[in-house]
Amino acid sequence: MFKKLLIRNFQSHKNTDVEFDPGVNVIAGASDSGKSSMFRSLIWVINNRPLGDSVRNWKCKKDDEVYVEIELGNEPVSIAKNRIGKTSSYVLRDDVEAISYEAFKQDVPDEIRSALNMSEINIQSQHDSYFLLNDSPGEVARKLNELTGLDVIDRLFKFINGKILSTKRLLDDASSNIITTTNDIEGLSYIDTLEGELEALEVLINDYNKKVKEQDDVHSLIISLEDIDEKIKDYEDWLTIENEYEALNQKVKDYVNKKTNYHLILSIVANIENIENQITSKEKIANESKSKYEKLLKTHGLCPLCGSKISDKMLKGILL
Repeated sequence: MFKKLLIRNFQSHKNTDVEFDPGVNVIAGASDSGKSSMFRSLIWVINNRPLGDSVRNWKCKKDDEVYVEIELGNEPVSIAKNRIGKTSSYVLRDDVEAISYEAFKQDVPDEIRSALNMSEINIQSQHDSYFLLNDSPGEVARKLNELTGLDVIDRLFKFINGKILSTKRLLDDASSNIITTTNDIEGLSYIDTLEGELEALEVLINDYNKKVKEQDDVHSLIISLEDIDEKIKDYEDWLTIENEYEALNQKVKDYVNKKTNYHLILSIVANIENIENQITSKEKIANESKSKYEKLLKTHGLCPLCGSKISDKMLKGILL
């Protein structure tokens, strides 16, 4: 049962809310007041028709949302459909959560259809013929079967008949294939007479393959020998200069040894010069100290060991 209808930017409705009473509801109004648009908004949610932008209010922008929500009097709480740009989606809402359905193309999602529990039989538009009165007996029977659930039997018979026809086609095709295969087998009866010839031919082919392999091995061996011969020629050229190379190599070794000895001698000479400079410096310091020592002895005339007065003779003996 529908409890409330919310319409936003749908055809002639910019912002409309309609509450329904239990039982029969009548929507009355002047011509072009939006009665048919209200009915079409319900069809838009129930059947996902019409498609495209024909549902959009002519005063709203292309990016404005077209939105229709049907509040139900039972679970789920509401079913809504919206369109933004060229994308449409459904929202199924209950007391716990809201589930969105987007990739449904032209069909209504099964979850939405099941929640609405409505079909074309439940909808009668203004210009439709009277329900069942103008229908043929077969159409009346179809709709009654659909209302009572007996259409399952019709669909089952239709499915079974389709399976029977497809199975019969398969059997006919299989029979035709069997006949064709039998004829082909009879046409190949001469193969038995060729079995011996094929065995002899197989022996010849095996022998041929062995000889081809032997020929390939010989060819590979010849190529290897040619490569070895080329390498030998290269080595012969090297052997002609081997003695010259050995003599040059010995001269290089001698040069390296002499160069090493030369640097060693330079290092020794530098060390000797350094030592001579140190000796010269120390001799200079020793001579200066000796001069100062003699000067002190002559000046004070005292023994440097005991501090007693010394004579000139003793002074000469100390300075020698």
